[in-house]
Amino acid sequence: MQARLVRLARRRASRLPAADAMEVSRRLAWIVEVVARRGPWPANCLQRSVVLWWFLRRRGISSEIRIGVRRRPATASGSQGLDFHAWVELDGVVLNDRSDIRGRFATFDRAIVPADVRWR
Repeated sequence: MQARLVRLARRRASRLPAADAMEVSRRLAWIVEVVARRGPWPANCLQRSVVLWWFLRRRGISSEIRIGVRRRPATASGSQGLDFHAWVELDGVVLNDRSDIRGRFATFDRAIVPADVRWR
């Protein structure tokens, strides 16, 4: 999905200084969060993160979608599972979640896309 969005975004070169890019990114993250909370359909963390990443890319701001995983605590019945979470980072700064989110989830080092994938 991200590979398709890269082509659709037609990324422009950013002319913003780093501090301005961070401010614009934080404002966009806030806008996406407000719309996701008050919109007619609930959006999960991955949907919010993809939308934010795409808006940033359209403005020429390079960011990364991070996906993390953690083990869910055992319930009273003894069952366990995994929790997955997604967020966006700009230069290592978390934009659309708590700043300590990386400490709560183990993240993948890079995008997980098979090398032979072809999008038409």
